Amino acid sequence: MTAIKNDEEYQKAISRYEQVQGALSNDPNHEGKINLANEISAYEDSIWDLPELTPEQSKRIMQEEFGAK
Repeated sequence: MTAIKNDEEYQKAISRYEQVQGALSNDPNHEGKINLANEISAYEDSIWDLPELTPEQSKRIMQEEFGAK
């Protein structure tokens, strides 16, 4: 797995992921899709300073934002 180092690489990874996001486990693109998702997630974690949420906090946000029950 190659780490995403900057926003340009991030945008390219997002574009590539959008192309392969429907790949199922028997598709040759499936492993690449999983690797891209992991790379994108790691990059987002490195640039965004988001607080950790408890399950209760997550549920409350889902209820408030999306009407989930």
